Amino acid sequence: LKAFIGEIKALGFAVKLDTNGSFPERLQELIHNKLVDYVAMDIKNAPDKYGQTIGVKNYDISPIKQSVSILLSNVVPYEFRTTVVRELHTDQDMFALAQWIKGTQNYYIQNFVNSNDVLMRGMSSYSKEELQALLDLIHPLIPTARLRGV
Repeated sequence: LKAFIGEIKALGFAVKLDTNGSFPERLQELIHNKLVDYVAMDIKNAPDKYGQTIGVKNYDISPIKQSVSILLSNVVPYEFRTTVVRELHTDQDMFALAQWIKGTQNYYIQNFVNSNDVLMRGMSSYSKEELQALLDLIHPLIPTARLRGV
């Protein structure tokens, strides 16, 4: 990845990295070497619901926490984003998530879109009004949070 991004940067292009945060050492190295211009990181859920949300029992969230800390240090422009699913995200989860990433300048709530390509059947999305209520709930902690794709 480092070599490939280096080639892209050598051509004069800006690089946006989309990540789930699983490899904080790689993230840190790319940022340190000025190989990424922007990072978009998925935050799947509040820390105590992370494993359940990604479908991995007893998931070690420490790499995700390290990646969050790296980005919160503002060493590169970034955003966090969460795709919310009615069956996986409660008001309490979203509030706990917002407490975790408090201080971020860019946070987006995205609504789940059901399709034939999803890994788990039986999931559903929130209404626009319900998404707005989630946003209103976290605004005291992250005033710049926004809805995306609504």
